[in-house]
Amino acid sequence: MNKIFNLVLLLTVSLTISTFAQEGEGAFRLANATGLDGRLKFFINGYEISSEGYESGQTTGNLDIPSGMLDIKVQHPLCEDSQMQLNLVGGQQIAIIAYVEPLKDKQTGEVKKRVIKFGKLESKPRSDKRSAALLFLSVSNQVEVMMNGASVVLTPHKQVDVAFGDSRSTGVSIEVGKRLIGGLDLENPGDYAVIVFDKADGTQGCITFYNTKH
Repeated sequence: MNKIFNLVLLLTVSLTISTFAQEGEGAFRLANATGLDGRLKFFINGYEISSEGYESGQTTGNLDIPSGMLDIKVQHPLCEDSQMQLNLVGGQQIAIIAYVEPLKDKQTGEVKKRVIKFGKLESKPRSDKRSAALLFLSVSNQVEVMMNGASVVLTPHKQVDVAFGDSRSTGVSIEVGKRLIGGLDLENPGDYAVIVFDKADGTQGCITFYNTKH
């Protein structure tokens, strides 16, 4: 709690000028979908979110901060640092996901190095229905995801929305190639996020979270 409070305080001061004409807060989270061993560290405007960092599959949780231009930087012991800018709009809710693209030798096919890049997942307007937004972050052309036996084909960086209708079932299994990679507990109405990403061993990992602001 103190870390989040300090982050809000720091960003309130550093963004005073940029938010003067753009009042309000935005909500966003950062997620580690690198699929790599070791912890990823996130920095916002030079401020380290957690000194411990985040393992692959973990997220920061929602951070409510003043709107404005944010400089997001990530560090991982197996990769070069990577950086992006986000213009956070008041009332916006977005997830920024760090993932990896391998650079391979054209002749041998061996991985020369791994580059951290960023994906984005926008939240949908609040609803009393249950739904999920799926996002695939990969160098592969597509992946077939099974959700409780129903097929959903994903292509990289294209957000796909799935509605769960009026089913009373709250548990949703998420599988790729008959392998369970994650699940959802649809306890509350609203939108849920499902991030499917490549792991270093060639299989897929999954991050899920409630994507509706409380």
